Amino acid sequence: MNKLILGVLSVMLITACKKDDPVDPEENPLKLKFSLEFDETLPRLGNFGETVEVPPGNPAQSPEMKK
Repeated sequence: MNKLILGVLSVMLITACKKDDPVDPEENPLKLKFSLEFDETLPRLGNFGETVEVPPGNPAQSPEMKK
């Protein structure tokens, strides 16, 4: 009985999987756009979103903003 149930479940699992048709980018162009704006005058924030100062002697990275 257990082998029958296992066999039926195995067949259902294997036959339930099928591949999706590939999407043609010519017909369906991507519509997700990211727009990022950076302001180098904003304060540095800590893990909880509070303003923090970098202690003297500790290195910190400051990205270069290109215009």
